[in-house]
Amino acid sequence: MIRHCAPAKRVAYVGRLVAILAAAYILASPVLADTITVYDGTDKLRVVHVGTSHLFTSSCGNNAQGVEVCGFAVASLTASIQSTIGGGQPIVVIGEPGGAFVSDIFTFEGVTKGLPGFTGAFISDSDTGPQQACGPANFMPCTIIENGGVQTALTVLWSDGSKDTINFQSDVAPVPEPSSLLLSLAGLTLVGLWIHRVKG
Repeated sequence: MIRHCAPAKRVAYVGRLVAILAAAYILASPVLADTITVYDGTDKLRVVHVGTSHLFTSSCGNNAQGVEVCGFAVASLTASIQSTIGGGQPIVVIGEPGGAFVSDIFTFEGVTKGLPGFTGAFISDSDTGPQQACGPANFMPCTIIENGGVQTALTVLWSDGSKDTINFQSDVAPVPEPSSLLLSLAGLTLVGLWIHRVKG
């Protein structure tokens, strides 16, 4: 049996149905997002860009002092920078585990509302040079302490709703666990006692 309803009710029903379908479409559509990750391993720096919402270029190598550096640029043809998450500071100083010394430095230029792009550079620590202490005395407070995992330095939100997340992953020297240290000390103590007993 087919029911007929008044034209006004039918229009209201169709209007509600269209509104619900439009909302479902908008909520289901993916948000454009690019991810830029700088990997600072034991061999060389490298940059990986995933996404297609913005133009991207990068280059890695050693500067005149032999320090490893990766630079990159991000630009949009249709959007401008809306805001940032993570402060948008021009310099992000990354500290070694424990926070006493500087490990790496991330610099950003042009991360300003209304601009169509920005640049960034990741400067790796030198394994042979002197270490810089974290802290206000050197004007280099460490804002992030590296942990060996992928960590976010900055997120840039664009006027078209897309976002770029800039990450880094630094190699972290393994720190022995307290139980391993305790076991090693106990073993050395036993060896020392055995040598003392054999001689005595």
